[in-house]
Amino acid sequence: MAASPACHIWHGERPDGRLGFMYALIVATLRASCATSVRSVRSQSLAHAANASALLPAALALRRGDLFVWVGPKQHAAPPWALLRARGVVRLYYNTEPLPYGCLVPPLRRPLRRALPSPPLVDEVLDYSLANIETCAARADAPPLRHLPPGWGEGWGEGGMPPPPRGAARAAQALFLGDVRLEERAACFAGLRALVRPVNDVWNRTAFAALFSRGVTVVVNVHKRCLQEERTQPFEAVRAAQVLSAGGILVSQRAHPRDEAAYAGLVDFHPLAQLPRAIEQLLATPHLSRLAASRAREFALRFAPAASFHAAAVPRAGGAAACTRTLPHAVCCRHPDARPPVSQRIMQCRR
Repeated sequence: MAASPACHIWHGERPDGRLGFMYALIVATLRASCATSVRSVRSQSLAHAANASALLPAALALRRGDLFVWVGPKQHAAPPWALLRARGVVRLYYNTEPLPYGCLVPPLRRPLRRALPSPPLVDEVLDYSLANIETCAARADAPPLRHLPPGWGEGWGEGGMPPPPRGAARAAQALFLGDVRLEERAACFAGLRALVRPVNDVWNRTAFAALFSRGVTVVVNVHKRCLQEERTQPFEAVRAAQVLSAGGILVSQRAHPRDEAAYAGLVDFHPLAQLPRAIEQLLATPHLSRLAASRAREFALRFAPAASFHAAAVPRAGGAAACTRTLPHAVCCRHPDARPPVSQRIMQCRR
């Protein structure tokens, strides 16, 4: 009797070693989804200086029917994708980057406007954002696409539960997590600087949880391309998963309507010009810890990794998406008519 398949989850690494923290909830969600139906789940990162030869021994150990998931663009050309395809391994790629146009698949370093490589090196693309899915799905040669945002994570904070009373209540704080100088953010952050403290030195779970233990924390989200049309921008679901799992409150610049709908009741969305006023109102809200606790509990229910992820699948423009073996909670869908607009062809799938 043939052995049941295994799931192998890999990602690259930067010289500073920060991708492990950044991708932790993506990997946890993938692990929880895989674990429901495969014999084993393994995840690891590739050393930042490693190349394709470092992955070859591990690739040769994969069997027909195994799942191989690569997360993010860092070193995503390193896996021997063609060899894995020849060995019958199911190859999934998790895109972590906003897509201004086209699709991003290995071994590309940036999205392509022209035709994608053929034959494709991956069977399916998983994505954190429905905006990205819509952008990629507009191409006639788009691969099968799945919406799988990172879910609730244990151990990221107090889960929004208010700490026991210890004298006077601590004032809420407003933070921006990340580099405010990245791409267009420097221009957009100028109007927020008086209200929001940038933090770019927290790169492990212990320090992250400690940041949220100092009273209610309001985190402000501003897109990398914050000067572009807001309703086309992917929502930063990885940041949302971290903040909501830690019991924080997230207020964000407006994003694609489908991404906003997925986080309705969990995240406050406002146009960039209105963010200062929205932050002031939140910081002045009485019993803000109760709101944080309520949102953390709701996020844990709606985004429980092993129980509630049913990925959105988008058919190819030329016909229905080919169904392959995929993650247990990323179920394949078909649509009988490929003519409707892409926005009408994004479907929530259930078994």
